[in-house]
Amino acid sequence: VLSRIHSEKQSKKGRAERIHGEQVFQANGIDLSGRTIILLDDIYTTGTTLQHAAQILKANCGASQVYGVALARG
Repeated sequence: VLSRIHSEKQSKKGRAERIHGEQVFQANGIDLSGRTIILLDDIYTTGTTLQHAAQILKANCGASQVYGVALARG
């Protein structure tokens, strides 16, 4: 459903760069109108990855709700 726009890892960036960075995902044209989506992330540090993914899923794919779950806090 989503693809990374660039390949630079978030772990290589500082906190400020992560929080204020540009969108890292693009939608692949899949219609999720009215659906509830649950995102799974390995490590939650600033929440930026989940936030960016949720923004694209809602704005470009039509998801009605997006929830995030992380396995660990970094």
